[in-house]
Amino acid sequence: MLYVGLRSTENKIEKFFTDLGVSISTGEISSILINVPTKLSDEMYKAREKATIVRPYYNIDATGMRVGSLSCFNLCHGNNLFSFHSTVRDRGRHEAIKSLIMTNNPIYILNDAALEWIQSRRTLNNTQLKKLKGKVSDDQLSSSEIENIVLSLNLHDKKESNSVKTGALLSSLKTIYKDLMPEVLVSDAAGEYKEILAAHQECWIHELRHYREIRICSDYVREELDLFFEKSWDLFDLMESYKFYPTIDIRKKIESDFDLIFNKEYHSFMINHRRRNTLARREGLLRFLDHPLIPIHNNQAESDIREKVIRRKISGGHKNDRGAAAGNMWISLYQTVRKNRVSFFLYLQDRFKDLNQIAQLPVIIALRAKPSIY
Repeated sequence: MLYVGLRSTENKIEKFFTDLGVSISTGEISSILINVPTKLSDEMYKAREKATIVRPYYNIDATGMRVGSLSCFNLCHGNNLFSFHSTVRDRGRHEAIKSLIMTNNPIYILNDAALEWIQSRRTLNNTQLKKLKGKVSDDQLSSSEIENIVLSLNLHDKKESNSVKTGALLSSLKTIYKDLMPEVLVSDAAGEYKEILAAHQECWIHELRHYREIRICSDYVREELDLFFEKSWDLFDLMESYKFYPTIDIRKKIESDFDLIFNKEYHSFMINHRRRNTLARREGLLRFLDHPLIPIHNNQAESDIREKVIRRKISGGHKNDRGAAAGNMWISLYQTVRKNRVSFFLYLQDRFKDLNQIAQLPVIIALRAKPSIY
């Protein structure tokens, strides 16, 4: 509780217990924190599975962190019923998928669909593609086997090797890991989150934030921008109401207002430049029209990942991969328990003392999900 809830470091925890007359070293504290009880981690995995069923969408976001001397990223996905944190080496699509399926050693399938996706990336030359076609099959491949295929193609560039691994992993995501995935992924406009799932909702808060960066060089531009924001936030409110009243008329009104705002030619060059980018992402920004109950912003993931940002400022990061994995599990549990309106202190007390007075997290999640708005 001191480590997760109050963000205390091992040194501060040791001082706290010393003041209470309890003799314990920082090494012993670290050992306790690193060894997350299996029953707690298993319960977390089951909670995630249940939350995915009752709330079939994930918010996802990432932030930088350090593990030892390495620069890594913390990736967080979840919804309003759970959070799950993991550590990845980079922010590419390959690492994002591994985080979503919660394994560093996934199964790959280098089939025709994977080959088609790899070709669409245009990262391999004709000779490499010809060799790759000879490797195509519906067989399941381990991490070492896909690595051997990459080596056999002489793909020393990280972008080239990642395209092959990502294509094969996307194929297995649609077959082997299909039941683990939600229907929709909600994120900002970062490219690594696109094409992972069939449905991807882009964050409206992020989109409108870009217009705040426009330099105001005259009173006329100021007035034009103020009017633009007035209409945009009216549209935002209408979109938020769509989850409560997902009617055909409101859908048509949203699409019509979107086109009126972002197809309009403005006097300001910067507004026109930004609105063209918004128009190019129209499909992703209006994805919620087909999935009315999903959020139209990524505030949930940003709020969840802020915990790691604060901890990074306090301690700088983790000493090793094992410590990072344990820290991620504790924070995932803490946020999931809190999201389900249970005291984390009472939860830990119940689990460690085997009191069985607090229901398992999947049971609580199932009860809370009947029925409500996301």
